[in-house]
Amino acid sequence: MSVSQRDIAMELNLSVATVSKSLRNSPEIPATTRAQVIDAAAKLGYRVSPNRLQAQAQRNAAKPQSIQVGYLVQSDDSANSPNVYSSSMVLSGISEAAQTLGASLSVYYVPLKDRDHLDDEQCQPVAMREGLLSGLILYNYYPPQIVRYLSTLMPCVHVLFRTPGLHVDCVELDSEMAIGQLMSKLYELGHRRIGYLGGWSDQSHAQARFGAYVQSLVRLGLTFDPAISLDLLDTFGADQQPSHEVEKCVVELTKQGVTAWVTTNAHLALQWHTCLTQAGLRVPEDVSLTGIHGQPDALSVPNMTAVDLPYADLGRSAMELVLRRIQCPTMPVQRVGYQGNFIEGKTVSKPRVI
Repeated sequence: MSVSQRDIAMELNLSVATVSKSLRNSPEIPATTRAQVIDAAAKLGYRVSPNRLQAQAQRNAAKPQSIQVGYLVQSDDSANSPNVYSSSMVLSGISEAAQTLGASLSVYYVPLKDRDHLDDEQCQPVAMREGLLSGLILYNYYPPQIVRYLSTLMPCVHVLFRTPGLHVDCVELDSEMAIGQLMSKLYELGHRRIGYLGGWSDQSHAQARFGAYVQSLVRLGLTFDPAISLDLLDTFGADQQPSHEVEKCVVELTKQGVTAWVTTNAHLALQWHTCLTQAGLRVPEDVSLTGIHGQPDALSVPNMTAVDLPYADLGRSAMELVLRRIQCPTMPVQRVGYQGNFIEGKTVSKPRVI
């Protein structure tokens, strides 16, 4: 059964007129509402009719300045996943920039089973197969070979991920500044034994944050100790939970003198907060915990001392960048970094006396 604009309106408790205008990227509708409607339409499986697709193609041919950009989100996340929140916030910024810059926006959720097969037309969004898209904004992880393939079809911008060696622009967190702020805060409080809890070290954002941690150690005159820098280890099982052995290791290291941990993102911070407190360690009285935030408190550690990711700003920059790339395909690869906002939370304190 096909999904109609009325179905979307009922889902969001909006009028059909609001939904229709949002899907047409009308400036009459606030950017946040447009993003909400576009997001819901994609999740519910709303599809433009073939007649409308054909009409749109004819309009694009008649008006070459009309540019349609696709926002590809690797999905299959649960409703309470941090990725669902963050992709919607990025979409809000993309939608706002699209309206300001006169571009059309289409959102597509790519199932995990199709993510690694986007080089197969059968796994691609219809608008991509029909040649209606002029550029792509990629969110979440895609394998390098898929990013390479997509970049041969049209200009691409990847949000929060980099693939070295490819002609693909990137909008990301400035890891050096973000991790540096967390490390400086801990150092000012008196911490000298600061560990790192990471994961997914095959992905560029995790590599950058781990590198920023090591750089901060050098800047602060602290010794790098691989025993308490758990980014390069296989710390996660198939269920993306730390193994019992790793949990024991982190708890033991904390009891032996690690007074603070920096985590690579809010998802990990929640896991390690749970692990440490279940082991009888108090945060922050016994151990301080920090990380890259960016999700509501309900999805992460409440009142966490963190750097907040400016997702809407990332989305706006991604749209601006892909439009520049469409206009000038041969310009040098661009990499835009955002510092993020430091949050004074309640998960850090002066180190305990050992």
